[in-house]
Order: sequence, then C-alpha cells, then structure tokens
Amino acid sequence: MSSVSSEKKQKESLPDSRPTPPLKKSEHIPKIDKSYLNDYNGYTFTIKTWLYDVAIFCFNILFAIFFREIFIRGEQYIPPKGVPTIIMCAPHANQFIDGGIVMSRVRNVSGRQTCFVIAASSFKRRFISLFSKMTGGIPVPRAQDYLKVVPNVKIVQVLNEDDPVAKFKIISDDSNEDFDCFKHFMVKGLLGISMKGNCQIKEIVDKSTLILAKQFKSPIMEPTSFKYAPKINNSKVFQNVFNHLDSKGCIGIFPEGGSHDRPSLLPVKAGVSIMALGASAADPTMKVHVVPCGLNYFHRDKFRSRAVLEFGKPIVVDHDNWGTKYVANPYDTVSELLKILETALYSVTVNAPDFDTLMVIQTARRLLFRNTTDDISLNVEINRRLMKGYTKYKDDERIIRLKEQVKEYNKELSQAGLKDYQIDIITELSAVQSLFKLVTRLAILFIMVALALPGSILFSPIFLTASIYSKKKALEGLKKSVVKIKGTDLLATWKLVVALAMAPILYITYSVLFIKFGPESMKPFGSCSVLNFIFAYIVLVFTTWVSFRTGERGMDVFKSLPPLLVCLVYPNWKLQHLKSFRDNLSKEMRTVCDTLGPTVFPNYEKMTTELEKHLEEHHRLRGRSRSSSINSSILSNPHSRSNSCVSSIHSEKSYKDDSLDDVLDVAHNEKFEVENMSVDDVNEGKSSGVSKISDIVRESRKRDKK
Repeated sequence: MSSVSSEKKQKESLPDSRPTPPLKKSEHIPKIDKSYLNDYNGYTFTIKTWLYDVAIFCFNILFAIFFREIFIRGEQYIPPKGVPTIIMCAPHANQFIDGGIVMSRVRNVSGRQTCFVIAASSFKRRFISLFSKMTGGIPVPRAQDYLKVVPNVKIVQVLNEDDPVAKFKIISDDSNEDFDCFKHFMVKGLLGISMKGNCQIKEIVDKSTLILAKQFKSPIMEPTSFKYAPKINNSKVFQNVFNHLDSKGCIGIFPEGGSHDRPSLLPVKAGVSIMALGASAADPTMKVHVVPCGLNYFHRDKFRSRAVLEFGKPIVVDHDNWGTKYVANPYDTVSELLKILETALYSVTVNAPDFDTLMVIQTARRLLFRNTTDDISLNVEINRRLMKGYTKYKDDERIIRLKEQVKEYNKELSQAGLKDYQIDIITELSAVQSLFKLVTRLAILFIMVALALPGSILFSPIFLTASIYSKKKALEGLKKSVVKIKGTDLLATWKLVVALAMAPILYITYSVLFIKFGPESMKPFGSCSVLNFIFAYIVLVFTTWVSFRTGERGMDVFKSLPPLLVCLVYPNWKLQHLKSFRDNLSKEMRTVCDTLGPTVFPNYEKMTTELEKHLEEHHRLRGRSRSSSINSSILSNPHSRSNSCVSSIHSEKSYKDDSLDDVLDVAHNEKFEVENMSVDDVNEGKSSGVSKISDIVRESRKRDKK
C-alpha cells in the first residue's frame, strides 16, 4: 500500500481530524444550546440518572472490598446543586479507579452526580465502557490513541550545535518516490517513536524537514520508523462540556491527561482552563467553580489499602474578571488561569522529585510525630508541609545531612526487619514478654487462618488470575507510555476488573456444582434447585466476605510477629542503638524544623501547636467508636453515608478544629488567594460545612443511643 493511500485511510478513521482554518476572534467561544437536556444536574430524574446511581452502588461495593478506608477532607468546598462545577483531580495515579472514587465520594457527601471527561479509547473497553456510559462520561479523542505507522518512510534527527531546535529529516525508503511533508503531515500533528516518546509538529520547513515542539527522550541518530496522528479537533468536546456546565452540571477531569505512577504531578494541560474560560465567556451570568481534588494513596495497588481525597478551595471563574479577558486575549488568559489552577492542585497533593525523597519525607513525619495516628489524612497534610520546606531548603547543608541520616536509619531498620513505629515497643519488652506475646499471637493467627482458609481457597482462582493479568496489563501500558515508571498505576484497576468479571461466574459454577454433587443433607430446600442455588450463592458470598475480614485482621497480627522475633534474636545493645539513633535524629530534625519553619510558614508556631493539639485530641478519642469511612456507605441512609467524610474525626469539636483551623492554615500557608472570593465567602462556606457535619454527628449519636 502506498504511503498516500495509507495516510488517507488513517485520516478517515479519525473523528474531526481534518485541518481547520485559523480561528476567528469569536470561534473559541462555545454556543449556548438551550435544547440540551442534562440528566445529571440534580433537577431531573430519568433512566440515565437511575443508572448513574446503580453504577455508584457498584463502586461503593467494590471500593468497600478493595480499600480498607477512604478518608475525605475539605468536602465543604464541593459546591451545592445548581453551581456549574469542574472538579480537577490529580495525580492520576490509579487509572480508572481514580474517577470511580471521586464520583462515589462526591455523590455520597454532596448528592451531586459528577460526569468525567474520559479518553475516547476507554469507551472501547468492555467493562470500562459500560460504567463510563452509565455515569455520563464525556469522550475526548486523544492524538496518541490514533498513532499509526507511516509506511515506506523513516525519520532522522538533524544535529547542529548552532541550531538547538528539534529539526528532523523525513527519508523515503523508495528513492523513486517523492515524499511531501506538506501533503502528509500537519502542524500540531503528533509523531511517535517506540520507547522514545511522542512529539508534536511545530513547523513544516520544506517537503522533507520538520521542526518538533520538543526533543525525543534520546537523539534519533539512525533512520527510524515512526508513527503519526493528525491534529485532533476537540471543539465538539468543549461544546459538550459547556452544555453540561450551562445546565448547572458537575464535570470531572484529570488535567494531567493519562495515568502514571510518578511521585509528582505531570505538566497540567490547558484543557481545564479552556473549559472554564469558554463557559464564562459564552454566558455573562456563568460562574464556574473549579475545585482542586488531591488523590493520595497508601500502597495504591495493594488489596485492603487506604486512600485520602482532599478538596481545596474553589477557584471562581466568572464573566467580568475572566470571560471578557478570554474573549480579548485567549492565549494569555488561558496561561494565566492555568498557573492558578496548577497552584491549587499542588496545595492538595504531595509532590516529590523522586521516590527516595518521598520515602525520606514519610520517615521524617514519623520521626517528628511518632506516627501514632491512624488518621492518614493528617499524615498527608504533614507530608505536604514537610515537602514544601524540603523544596525550599533542599540545598541547605543541614537538610542534606538530615537526608543522609534518614537514609541510613531506614537502611538499618530494613536490615533489622523492623518498622519505625515498632522501635519504642520492642525496646520496652523483655525476652519473656516477647516470647509470651509471640506464642499468644501465633495461636490467634492460627485461628484466623483457619477461619479465612475456606473463603481464600474458594476465591483463589480470582486472586491468581487478577495478579497475573494485572501485571501483564501493567507491562503493556509501560511499553506504550513514556511517563510511567513501573506501570503500578494500572494494577489496582485490572485487579478489580478481573474480580468483577470472574466473581459471578465463579460463584455460579460453585453453586451449580453444589446442586449437582452436594449431599442432600446440606440442601435446605430439598429438591428445589432454584432455592438451593440461591442459598449456595449467598453462603459463598458471605463466606468470602468473612474470609476477607478475618484475613485482614490476621495479616495485621502476622505483621506484628517480626519485631517479637527480632526482640528474641537481636542483642539488646543493637535495639538500644536503633532507639538512640532514632531519638537523636528526631531531636535534630525538630531543631532544624523549628529554625527553618518560620521562614516557610509565617504562622509556623501557631500551626505546629494546633497540629499537635489536633493529634493529641485524635489519640485521646481513638478508643471511642469509629466511623467506618466506606463500609457503611453501601447500605446506609444518606446521613450515615455523609458521615464517612469524617471517618477519623470522632467528635463535633475535633471536626470543627479540622475544618476551621487546619484547613484554613493550609490555604493561608500556600498563599493561594482566589479572585472574587472574599474572607466572608470562605467563612460562610466553612460555617455551612460545619453545620452540616454537626447535624450528621448528632444524628449518628442518636442512632448509637438507640
């Protein structure tokens, strides 16, 4: 097939991929479509609205099984029904799970239905497509999803020290064929080379020369085959988003683009800024609230892990301050707003330059605060503050020295097979006490293993298949991506997809086998196969759930055994050395923080004192009844579902401290001020949030008394 015919077919397969003439001044402004019907704005109830809630119900069940806890902070910042809202989420660290968590939590705590902007290629996946359509997903075509090999031609880089631009030559394999770049490529089209990344065409110099917007990951010294995708016209996508916002809907978007497993954010794309500005420019009455949402996972790919969702103060994009500027100067206005949105995302996420630094920051938090809190949302906040200080003083000799000491401390802990929080415990135990605890816990572990074994055996085909298949998909994703490190952002998604597909089939198979070959004495309904089938299915599901819960507790007991063994085997002087190392390192770190902290946070002393009081209050209340964070959200009423947003805050006072003091301190310390939002507006929003939570807490107490 000739390159011309191949290019023609490639372009025909792309939606809206034909080059468009330069925009006129008003063409970047969407049009108001009064006939648009939004089924997800809270003002109508249709079959689509009902299907959305069915999908959320499924998400709640899946996340209740996969996650141990999901914490929420700043839910009072989610605008109420009737306010055009864009929830921009980052980092995109867990592929399709990210969107599901945000949709389910926002629905549970605020009642709003969030529709996400999703890559059009995801609509081709079986289960992902089903849930995307049920939740009103808005497909957006991406050029990288349409990359195709350009036959009979190769590309090679033109290296010139005096000319640093990314210039490339197109070489035809057939010397008799004259390949014309003007006929086959377009400006802003995308070139891709396997394992070297994708680059956008910035300029077409002549028939055989291209200038790209950036360099590939490494120079292209030899003629190399490549892929190409023409520029995608996303005007229909932006119009769909505007229609949703104009009808008072709530949009969700991951402005980084694709998912990744890096410890820091990828560059934020301009799409979210264009959406908000276009909507405010088209309708003078429109005030789009852009809410930053940080997704923080602890062992994101692990079964029964934890997650934290943190919502930040919304950025209000209105017509008078932003829309008019966008009409007059689109490019500069998009860049200006994008910087503000990027700052907002950084204020609700933890960003480290690499994993080593992230591990150092997490260890520093444990050294400073003893890591005795199970409120991981506070751990995320402390991590963020430490990261901000580290970023400012990373070249300071004191910080460099502390970093090396923390690495050495982590190394000694690893060699001893211990965790930081176990140091104080084992140094206070005698050999006799350690032996007694070890024997006791082994006995408890034996009982838990016996209880968990039946369900584990029944569910083992799913465990094995999910593990193998998710690793396979991670490797495939890693080969296609230039931003992933190990592909761990894909593991949890495909574990859940495999479980979702296999579990019903497996339970049906077991139930049929029970009816066919099970002893008659175990069939409670005699010869009625249908009722016996239902009975077997329910018993199997219940057995699996009990095994999950028992296995989770058993794993906690199992993790407590190594330090007891260490206490028996290791010489006491070695353990005392580790404790002394920890105490000295903790004191030195506290001194450095107290010295440099006020230069990073103007109200450092007040902020630290309030944080310690909050932690002390939290520790004091740990023995009281605890909210379940996500498990109660499956079959509970709206009030109890909303209570999951404060799963680790156990009293009205402690929640007030968190919402009025700690969160405001974060906003103040980040020095992030939003146009068109006064202090009174913020306080009003805070008060309404506290009032709502107070009502929930009172209702919860009444139910507890009953």
